Amino acid sequence: MAVLERAVARLRRIWPWALGLAVAAVGLSVPAGRLRALRTAEDSAYDLRLTSFAAPPVQIPDFTILAVDDTTVQGIRANETYARAWGNWPYARSLWARVLTYLETMGARAVVLDFTFDEQSSDPGQDALLREAVQRLSIPLAVGFSVNVPSQQGRPLPALLDGVRLKEVR
Repeated sequence: MAVLERAVARLRRIWPWALGLAVAAVGLSVPAGRLRALRTAEDSAYDLRLTSFAAPPVQIPDFTILAVDDTTVQGIRANETYARAWGNWPYARSLWARVLTYLETMGARAVVLDFTFDEQSSDPGQDALLREAVQRLSIPLAVGFSVNVPSQQGRPLPALLDGVRLKEVR
């Protein structure tokens, strides 16, 4: 029992210091979290942890990811010809029509676009080009879309193919 009494007595002596330390830590960490240099350092440390301790990715010979990363976006923006032809992200529908056609000719068995076209293009011809490319595809295509778009104004989603309507997947 004496051990428990000594522990309780010690806790009574140090709890104000522990509480003060916790308050000070929170008080310093909140403004420090807004410093860009600390965020960059934390992001770098996180990346280092992932690359150091994660198992190497398993390569599947029948699976390829065609990724559009920040380097790609910056490269297209820096190339005046590309920027004029395709605009800003998510780029002109004509580019995606070309990409889909190219992937199918290269032997893709399916395509998944992990982004959404959440509004109509300002050029209706661009939407028509993409629609025609999708109609010509003979491989499965999965795309993201939003059914709660203000520009939709409560109208049902348009038909993608004759008699086929888009369905929401949750």
